Amino acid sequence: MDQKLISVIMSVYNGEKYLVQAIDSILNQTYQNFEFIIIEDCSTDNSLDILEEYAKKDSRIKIIKKEKNIGIKGFIENLNLGISIAKGKYIARMDQDDVSLPERFQKQVDFLENNPEITLVGAQLNLINEQNKITGEAIAALQHRDIVKRITSQIQLFHPVIMFRKDQNIQYREKFLYCEDYDLYLNLITQGKKLANLNEKLLNYRILANSISRKDDVFTKKLMLEKALYFYQSRKKNGSDFYENFENKEVLEINNINYKNSKSELFFAMDAAIKLNRKDKLIFLLKKIKKHYPKDRIPSKYHLFSKLPLIFFRLLKKFYNGNIHQIF
Repeated sequence: MDQKLISVIMSVYNGEKYLVQAIDSILNQTYQNFEFIIIEDCSTDNSLDILEEYAKKDSRIKIIKKEKNIGIKGFIENLNLGISIAKGKYIARMDQDDVSLPERFQKQVDFLENNPEITLVGAQLNLINEQNKITGEAIAALQHRDIVKRITSQIQLFHPVIMFRKDQNIQYREKFLYCEDYDLYLNLITQGKKLANLNEKLLNYRILANSISRKDDVFTKKLMLEKALYFYQSRKKNGSDFYENFENKEVLEINNINYKNSKSELFFAMDAAIKLNRKDKLIFLLKKIKKHYPKDRIPSKYHLFSKLPLIFFRLLKKFYNGNIHQIF
């Protein structure tokens, strides 16, 4: 049977430590009809040398060298670049420090060929540490209806193991730093696309010690997730989400006391702080809004939550089921 071409897309930046394992896991797939598009994002280690050695031996590897590294924004840009030049019927994601299991591509292609109504398919994960030891697992819902039901409270598709159809004109929205994948899934759902997961672990996802973020960084990332969810709910209700007017700097600068966010963004962030049980962040945001809007009235719910002992803070938030707008 004629094998459909897969375009594998991987962005690389300073990935020398695990890059050989990642590349070998793709080259050793039982399904061999693929092109491997690797965007090299100005690494300062030996990543490029490793890639070029592989490219000399395997013509399926195509290296795209970026001229300038622009951080996380560049990562999303790299993914869209890879999609734009991909020639395959299917596009598979891969990360520089993970390991795809040998039958991953075969099983995902078989599923998409046999289920033409499905746009994107993922799979379950093994979690591994820096020594390649399996330390746990990540499990998600299988069917579209269950993914839709659960995705607003818990990630249901794991980015490094997804495969999707090229002809669906899928692109990541580059303003959604840290959660470009989550925004993509929510966008596909509101477009009426069907998503699924295979009931098999097809990738070893590596947990790195240096990936543990500071609490401020975690809040920024979760706030971006909340913004993607808010836009999803807006699309469901109003048919649009005003993405073109979205200034992600409002989220990225939320932890900067000297940056003057709009009041609406500060209120949004305070609501998120309550939802996420971040009393410390709520107190900080109250100080910030008082600094920049000293004469403006602040809704009393924020003062109430900021003064509650943490245990009652969590209980009251849970009692109202996360919808803090119902409280007052």
